[in-house]
Amino acid sequence: MAMMIDKKPEYKGEGKVWESLSDNLPEETIVYNGREVNGREFDFCILMRNVGIIIIEVKGWMADSIFDVAGVDEIVIQGYDKPEKSPKKQARAYRFGLLNLINDKYNVSPLIFDMVCYPFISKKEYYDKRLDIVSEETLTIFREDLSDPIRLGDKLLNAYNQCKSIPHAEMDVDLMGKIRQHFEPHFQMKKPLVLSSQVPYSVVVANANKLSKKQIHDIVDGYIKGTKTIVFVSSEDMADSILYVLEEELNEKGILAEKNNLKLNKAANNEFVVKNNAFRIFNFELYVVEKLLNMLEESAIIYEGECSVEEKQLLENLSEQTTFNIQQYFIEHASPVKNILVRAGAGTGKTYSMVSRISFLCNKYENPTVNLIDDIAMVTFTNDAADNMKNRLKQMFIDYFVLTSNPKFLKYIEDTDFMRISTIHKFAREIIKEASMQMGLGDNFAITSGDYVKEQIYEKYLNNFIAKKEAENPNFINEIKLPLYQFRRMLVEFSNQLYNKSIDIKKIKEDELGQAPGLIPFFNEIIMEVIIAAEIEYEAKIQESNKIDLRETMIILNDVVSQKDKEKTHLDYKYTFIDEFQDTDDAQIDSFLRIQQLIGMNCNIFVVGDLKQSIYRFRGATISAFERLNATPDKWEEHTINTNYRTDSRLLEIMDEIFQGMGASAWLPYSFDADHLVSNLSGGAKEEELFECVPFHGRNDEQLEVLLGLLKREKAKILELEKTRKLSKEEKTIAILVRENWQIETILKGCKELDEEMEIETKVGGDLYQLDSTIDFCKLLIALTNPDDPVCLVNFIESNYVDMPILYQGLQNEDKCTQTKKLVEALDKYFMARMNKTWNGLVAYVQANPVLVVLKTIYETLQPWNKFSEDVDKQRFYKSNYELLIEKIIKSYSVDYLTLTVVANSIQINILTKQKELARTVTEDQTGIKFLCTTVHKAKGLEYGTVILPFTGQAIDNLKKANTDVNYSNSKLAYSIKVDDNKKDCNSNYDSQEEIGQRICEEARILYVALTRAIRNCIWMKDADKKSNMSWSKFLEV
Repeated sequence: MAMMIDKKPEYKGEGKVWESLSDNLPEETIVYNGREVNGREFDFCILMRNVGIIIIEVKGWMADSIFDVAGVDEIVIQGYDKPEKSPKKQARAYRFGLLNLINDKYNVSPLIFDMVCYPFISKKEYYDKRLDIVSEETLTIFREDLSDPIRLGDKLLNAYNQCKSIPHAEMDVDLMGKIRQHFEPHFQMKKPLVLSSQVPYSVVVANANKLSKKQIHDIVDGYIKGTKTIVFVSSEDMADSILYVLEEELNEKGILAEKNNLKLNKAANNEFVVKNNAFRIFNFELYVVEKLLNMLEESAIIYEGECSVEEKQLLENLSEQTTFNIQQYFIEHASPVKNILVRAGAGTGKTYSMVSRISFLCNKYENPTVNLIDDIAMVTFTNDAADNMKNRLKQMFIDYFVLTSNPKFLKYIEDTDFMRISTIHKFAREIIKEASMQMGLGDNFAITSGDYVKEQIYEKYLNNFIAKKEAENPNFINEIKLPLYQFRRMLVEFSNQLYNKSIDIKKIKEDELGQAPGLIPFFNEIIMEVIIAAEIEYEAKIQESNKIDLRETMIILNDVVSQKDKEKTHLDYKYTFIDEFQDTDDAQIDSFLRIQQLIGMNCNIFVVGDLKQSIYRFRGATISAFERLNATPDKWEEHTINTNYRTDSRLLEIMDEIFQGMGASAWLPYSFDADHLVSNLSGGAKEEELFECVPFHGRNDEQLEVLLGLLKREKAKILELEKTRKLSKEEKTIAILVRENWQIETILKGCKELDEEMEIETKVGGDLYQLDSTIDFCKLLIALTNPDDPVCLVNFIESNYVDMPILYQGLQNEDKCTQTKKLVEALDKYFMARMNKTWNGLVAYVQANPVLVVLKTIYETLQPWNKFSEDVDKQRFYKSNYELLIEKIIKSYSVDYLTLTVVANSIQINILTKQKELARTVTEDQTGIKFLCTTVHKAKGLEYGTVILPFTGQAIDNLKKANTDVNYSNSKLAYSIKVDDNKKDCNSNYDSQEEIGQRICEEARILYVALTRAIRNCIWMKDADKKSNMSWSKFLEV
């Protein structure tokens, strides 16, 4: 007899099924009835060991009461007011509800299949009444099946055989017990539950002797099941034996290993070979160590990084003999109950460190993390970095699924899209949203950067201040040397600089201002009566509109988490990852630490960064970021990574001399032991080409000529190098890196004048709003917002979105209504053929759906780039800049409240006012070689085959560059401001010499970032006519 957990139902049909299941199923079978899953009650749920879970929907209909089966969801039953819906669909809904529940809770997917039972209908009646269109016979239990245990067993077995091909975890004793614990809270497992599908996350095998066939197959089998495998052997023959079994297994499973990813391919024909004593594919590393016999007597096996002192020493010895990265290994396997601090140099694989760490947390043998969405948060500092992190995580889980066929990885793949992986400001916005009601904001508040509104408020308070002062001194206006509009903008910039550093100027007190500048002695009054007063009103004004300012999100986040109310924020992360930690300001660091305190002991932080790459001082980042963590050994593990996977090892050695020089002068936080980068890469450059100083005579304005010559020379070198090796897109990029945007404009304009054929891609300035892609898009928007205006319709028809011949002859003599009617008729034909909609139908569709989604559909359907040009490169240019335009719209507005009118007005204004915005150039020619000119800040995190540094002689030890400089620390406001076109002055808290020293150090860090972008070679240009002052040139002259 089956174990019936719940009482017999009162309904006649369900009661009959209950009795049959109880009498006819084996005693180890567990049966539940009338339980809820996600708010819906199933009839029966059967747990069968080694089979799975069966959901049964019971319908107690009599055959003669079934009037008609008109369709799957149109079952007409005598005595029922409405036709009955499909019982099979009901059962399927319960099935998926239960599957999702088990998957979410236990990170495992057993086989669940659904059936329909008619306890009062025979098989013949089932066919006579055409119930076979509702559920197929194999998955339907009839009256005669319930009375015969053999027939019932066969029915369930046949249903199982039909469904067992679905990927699933085995329903063993342990899994069955875990599911019982869900339905039966008092059920006790006889032994601790370990899912049979769980395997160790990783294994290191070091064997100095010859491995047996069984040992080799065990290693490969473990890898196929999902265990990350690292093997050290003493001979290449032994390595070949392992690779032979590995490639055979993968070929048989139809898995192709390509670079570091796995792909399904029925015709997979892997051919693995050891190169340079090493072999790597996804999650499998193999190393040949000839001296292995001298390191250990027989063998060593290490699971999940748990090793003795002797085994740790063995791993260190092996890492010295091979390219095995022991630093990454110990970061990946670090304690899951400690905070982790990783100091990672340039090009050392920071993203890999975080992705592999998440892999460990999700797949470790004991207590793996099963809920990515609720348990893990990741904070990055750019949208591109967030997207890259998601893509890398998703690809990793795809590789796991391809390898193991374990359905839990499908869940991980799906969850990755919903993980909180975002920029720090988006992260802050989401937390603020959770607590928005308690803060007086609606849950649909918007983020704004209302500069125009703010300037208007500033203007009001400045005018009031001037009026007050003029009442005391009629000549007061003459004491403000700058034009008033310029002075007002300087005041706004003054406050914005503090907000960019997460400092709330509204909270600054008068006694923190120091003594005002001598040349503008009333400026402290302006701070109190104009700046702070205007900011208070601005905050109140935007809050009335249910908005908060983008620049204040970190300040508001700090306020939220400082309240120490966990219920308000709903935060419950177990692990928080923070990328580029050196770029955080003090307020952001404090927020993360308070979030951790708010969540409690179960929350651990993983931070990764490099102080040498701290180049966002203007945003409040300080060189003391790591110190602020107070990383004590009892709560933190500290790690360092210095193996570089980007740059030629010879070039790194040359750069190291520069870095050591800057470190010795205390310009760069550089210690040889911790910061010296090592690599085993060779980029293919000749020795004399690795690091080159190219002089030019600035007095003769020959810098751009020399630069142009260098670009052409380096392109020729790449073409020659490609004859002997395959180069990546990055290796074929020649990057000109500069400090300021005006330098980019100078280079682009100058090189174009010298050579019209020279195309250099850049990231600033430009004519985005004058391009055909933008003009066409604007015509579409205006037509959709003015669908009855014949002028707007003609403009749209003449755009690249509409590719049809139309005769306008005689239209000019018609009245407006007739013009509109004829134009709409033409558009009706055009859109019916392409989108199956009339023009007015399209307009209604746009108004009823998310605007960007609809515009994307129209764009992709009409393909305006095809009419624009037949040239493939020009089509790429058109598409690339359309995408850039959409990106700008998304960044500029709250997508939740974006309307067609808002987008149309914005684009139209930018076009009419000829706003300067960089167009995205497509500069790769048929060779794939690209020239790029960008700032070092925009190049951060990227890599290029060749890096060229012009303008290295620009002075970095003066304060002339910044018109406004504002800082706040230790309860003191320090500032320097522009008084007139030629003068600056500062308050008593501002230390000019300290500021100069800070700027020199920052420039040293910016140079470090610039140099470490190079893959193959680096060229710096020196003005031979300029004395070597404090500049990049001085740093580079070693």
